[in-house]
Amino acid sequence: MNEPTPIFTIRPRKTDLLPLMPVSETLTYAMRRCGHYDRAQTFLVMNPNIREASKRLIEMLTLMWPDINDPDTPLLVNTLKAGFVAQRETRDDKQFVIAVMDYLMQSLYVTAVYKKKQCEYHHLTDRMSFAEFISKNNLPSVIEWYDGSYLKSYDTDSVKLILASKIFTLNQLHWSGLLKPNPALES
Repeated sequence: MNEPTPIFTIRPRKTDLLPLMPVSETLTYAMRRCGHYDRAQTFLVMNPNIREASKRLIEMLTLMWPDINDPDTPLLVNTLKAGFVAQRETRDDKQFVIAVMDYLMQSLYVTAVYKKKQCEYHHLTDRMSFAEFISKNNLPSVIEWYDGSYLKSYDTDSVKLILASKIFTLNQLHWSGLLKPNPALES
């Protein structure tokens, strides 16, 4: 049986601190990489809850998680960019939440495997953030991403909502329309 081939491989160095720099610095870096720094900064100042959600997104992905559609840019940068562009084009703040979640779903289509001293650890996106996993397991010698995820076998809308609840508050999800009220309880 053939071993699966990784789609991305990173060999982090101990001196490579960029992926795990403080959240506020990562947010500034990501906004600059998006090419929408001034608008993004204004939007986040006007929407502190969205700013906090963006920080949770940073903890979930870090700058190490690759974008399967754009290997030269971290998924975090392209996810935030999708949100900022959608909000700017529609002038509707709700579209930021929707666009971020639509783009973020890509992270479920790959599985990260950390290799350290002949051991492999599989990162489960729905269980803990990428930053939390790395801090608990120290910096691995190799991180590889493979096509596929066990979450692919579940209903996409359900998985999207579970993932969204790790980033956005229930009020934000309801406000954006991602969380629908129970029709049986409406009067």
